[in-house]
Amino acid sequence: MSNDVKLANATSVAAKVIGAIALAAVLVLAGSVRSEAAPITLTYSNPGTSSQFFNFGDYSFSLTFQDVHAGSFDVTVNDLIQTPTALESRFGNFPGYVCVPFANGGSDCVDFEVTAPAPNPDQNVMNTWSGFFDITVAWFEPTDSTFSNTPGDRIRLLHNRGDVQGDGFDTDITIPGSYFSGCEICTASFDDPAIGGTDDNFQSFTVVQAPTAVPEPTTMLLLGSGLIGAIRQRRRRVTPPSSSARTPRA
Repeated sequence: MSNDVKLANATSVAAKVIGAIALAAVLVLAGSVRSEAAPITLTYSNPGTSSQFFNFGDYSFSLTFQDVHAGSFDVTVNDLIQTPTALESRFGNFPGYVCVPFANGGSDCVDFEVTAPAPNPDQNVMNTWSGFFDITVAWFEPTDSTFSNTPGDRIRLLHNRGDVQGDGFDTDITIPGSYFSGCEICTASFDDPAIGGTDDNFQSFTVVQAPTAVPEPTTMLLLGSGLIGAIRQRRRRVTPPSSSARTPRA
């Protein structure tokens, strides 16, 4: 192979590498940092769709209704980006909880505010819904190492219900076992960290980490009693026979 051909091949490889790096940089810039909220409105209908996917770039909010009545209606989801300190000031009913930051490169948290028609149990009423809904919040930021789900399913989904007075988060709506820690080498949205919840009322939702559970006093007492019993049993097994014991006759 001539030097000119070798040089041309090397130049081609270098160009491809540079192009790949440039493309990766563009993708990171396009999907990593968002400083302003941008509401998304989608339409639900019957016949049509009872489930929609609200894609905010760095994270997503999917919403599925149990029952969508005849006709159609709009649902708007607004991602209110807040600092952890600002959002956690509303955790009065959940002391020790912290929000999971996955906005703006992992520095801020998100309060998902949902605007939807009021539910109506009467199936004959058009352009509304009834029953329960399921939501799933997923995000790209790899948070599991710093905001772990263990021990004890600590990643939770809190709801600030519209029928409860005040702006504080009042209800834990987490679906048991729904947390997924994500896959850092995967790209599909369903392979990102995610948590699911279910309820029958709208206002706003946020992802949090609960504090490590502290054993109750009764549990501690039982554990202590068990340890003491085990120690005594072990001592009985290793204690040598008393010197005053009778010597067996020949």
